[in-house]
Amino acid sequence: MDAGTRHQIHIVMMAAALLAVPAQSIAGPPLLCRPFEIGSAPSLPWGTGGWNSPAASYPLDHLITDTLSLLSPEAPVLARMETIRRATIYASRDVRVAADLLSAVSRRALERNDSSSDPHVWFDFGYLVETFKQADFLFKNGNPAKGLDGYRHIRKAIALGSDADADMEFAAALVTQR
Repeated sequence: MDAGTRHQIHIVMMAAALLAVPAQSIAGPPLLCRPFEIGSAPSLPWGTGGWNSPAASYPLDHLITDTLSLLSPEAPVLARMETIRRATIYASRDVRVAADLLSAVSRRALERNDSSSDPHVWFDFGYLVETFKQADFLFKNGNPAKGLDGYRHIRKAIALGSDADADMEFAAALVTQR
């Protein structure tokens, strides 16, 4: 079986798994309200009360550095998605922090904008934009991602190719849901 066929089968299996989830468990924006199971992969600290349970003791001034560190080239796509989900919830508390996080992730992608670019940096930027957009109701003082198109950056990441293309395709499919 060639790589393209395996890729298509993987996407069909992920779509079937999404359809099998009970309706009550998928309420709310999918990038924000559905935590991703990441096993032992590192992510930002989190509480135990559900999708919106940031750790009360987490210092918001560490968010940008911690997030960029966790979005290392070795981080699996699902761990990236969960880290970005958590970072968005933390950042929604302070529009300045949110704008700085968006700027830092964007700058990281632009600095590596060459033919050998790591597709993950474009994925991270696009996925952060789209997660911010789905979290608009949390941003009380304006959403810094308003008017941006993160989906095209996710598609760019997929076009650059990666061993995680199927997971990025899964993320792209979630972005199109509201």
